[in-house]
Amino acid sequence: MKTVVTVMLLVALSAVAVMAQSIPTTILECRTGLVPENSQVDLLGGTIVVTALRYNGFACTEMAAGPYTAIWVYTGSAPTVVEGDVIEIVNGEYIEYYDLSEIKMSTYGGTVNILGTAPIPELPMSLDAVQLDDEAWESHVLNIVDSFTVTTAPSGYGEWDAVSSESGATLGHDDYFFDESALLVGDCYLGVTGMYTYSYGAYKINPLVDGLTVVDCTIGNETMTFGGMKALYR
Repeated sequence: MKTVVTVMLLVALSAVAVMAQSIPTTILECRTGLVPENSQVDLLGGTIVVTALRYNGFACTEMAAGPYTAIWVYTGSAPTVVEGDVIEIVNGEYIEYYDLSEIKMSTYGGTVNILGTAPIPELPMSLDAVQLDDEAWESHVLNIVDSFTVTTAPSGYGEWDAVSSESGATLGHDDYFFDESALLVGDCYLGVTGMYTYSYGAYKINPLVDGLTVVDCTIGNETMTFGGMKALYR
């Protein structure tokens, strides 16, 4: 009887050991459905760079950056990395948290190892290009190059909307990094750089501290003679 129980215990422990093995994978594979949700994963290879920090995690992207190559890493406390660190992640859990793709570090006691440093990828894009597939750019730090005009004053939650002069599309903003207290409806800025994210059912951008600069967007009146006006219509 003891032998049978011992064998059964060893089989059970072996099954647990197999289940606990991490899957070596990439951010791209996680983000494109090749890795099942709630999988234990290792993101290795020295090609992942940290791009933005919050109090409970950080965004990172694989080099060279492209669609579906960024992800949010939830640490639950202040991260031990800085922007530009090249990292690997061991024993993380790939999850979808309210439809935001994440690597959760606490489930399997995961670790983030710093391997070096690298420039943060630059991603200049039009708002049209981003909104063709919002999900592809989730957790990327983007430089959206459109000219914007603020259309709603910042709310009590630090959120506001701005419309693109180029496409007429609206981009939602959230103030996590940026001090929005001086923004007014009608203010303009030429481009915005920040972390593109998804929360409360919508995609939006978190402008970086210096991610946008308000400019004078008034259009001056041009003085023209009557003869000059007639010449325009000849």
